[in-house]
Amino acid sequence: MPDSAHAGTGERGTPAGAGRRPPPARPRPRARRLCRAGIVTGGAGGIGLGAVSRLYEAGANVVITDVDEDAAEAAASAFAEADRVRTVVTDVSSPEDAASMVRPPVEASR
Repeated sequence: MPDSAHAGTGERGTPAGAGRRPPPARPRPRARRLCRAGIVTGGAGGIGLGAVSRLYEAGANVVITDVDEDAAEAAASAFAEADRVRTVVTDVSSPEDAASMVRPPVEASR
């Protein structure tokens, strides 16, 4: 058992873990097309709009869902290829609304 003078040190009195390099940082992956479509709830602003942008940049067709129709339409109009971004007014706390949010993109992909 080490005495208190050497507690927390490795061999030869060096701090435990000294000399070890941290694992290399992984490079951030570039936007790539991982999916054909995405549905983003709360996509009219904030983090949701950021998710819409990332999916769009990756080449996906995106459905913006939000309870605020005007905000959803304004967000969708900001994208160059309007046919790749659709809006659905949805309150995801309602099971009926949540189901209706999924129907349009599923039907469009057939």
